[in-house]
Parts: sequence; C-alpha cells; structure tokens
Amino acid sequence: MLTLCDLSKFFDVETFLNSMKKKPNLRIHFYFEESVDPGNINAYIDKLVAAGIPDSRPPYFGYGFIDAERRSQLESLRYAYDLWLTCK
Repeated sequence: MLTLCDLSKFFDVETFLNSMKKKPNLRIHFYFEESVDPGNINAYIDKLVAAGIPDSRPPYFGYGFIDAERRSQLESLRYAYDLWLTCK
C-alpha cells in the first residue's frame, strides 16, 4: 500500500498513476489538502469509468474528497479488477 498525504493542486494524479503501471496491484491512497478542487480528479474518475475494467487497481481518495457516486463507481471498478485478476 502507498499513501500520499497533503497533496496540493499541483499534484497530477493521472501522470503519477501512469508512472506506476509497473505496480498494477498496488493499493494507492490519495489525500489532498482541503483547498484542492476535486474537478480534475472527478474528470479522471469519469474517464476510468468510461473505459471499463482498468489494467491497474483504481486508487482510493480521502473520504469526503469525491462525491458518493464516484466513490461507488471506483469501488465497482476495484471489484471488477479484482475479479479479472482471479480469472486471469
């Protein structure tokens, strides 16, 4: 598990996760500063959901940072990813 805390608006989640592709099963938790607008993160989550089952485990975000619908969508993607791993 990798936990990154106190991330600022300058942290690029998508670029970071792309660089972590060699560790597809790593559980990554992001915690952003309260002042960070989740707009870019929401767009990234929407992109993940539209793509279907990802090729790496979807990340976790600090509670309250993203809305309940996107949190649920990420949970569903993680579940689908874990199923895919067991059938692989």
